[in-house]
Amino acid sequence: MDIKSNSFFYIFISVVLLLIAILQYDLWFSNTGFIKYQALKKSVISQQKEVKHKSQTNVQLYSEVVSLRQNSEVLESLARENMGLIKQGEVFYSVK
Repeated sequence: MDIKSNSFFYIFISVVLLLIAILQYDLWFSNTGFIKYQALKKSVISQQKEVKHKSQTNVQLYSEVVSLRQNSEVLESLARENMGLIKQGEVFYSVK
């Protein structure tokens, strides 16, 4: 009976170790595992930075739109600088 209980013990330990190995593999390498979690976490952080940057850009653009709507002089200045527009009767000189 000693041999029988001894072999049962080894089989039991082998099964437990196999289950632990399977669970560890699942923990680290499955689609819901730790490595996938770390990759997704990096992706989320990167996307949050991008969203923050785009939000800041949107705020700047919005303030520019507001100033263009409220002040026609700013609009005229931008049109003259960026598009080379001139008023009737004016002469444009380009100095390089």
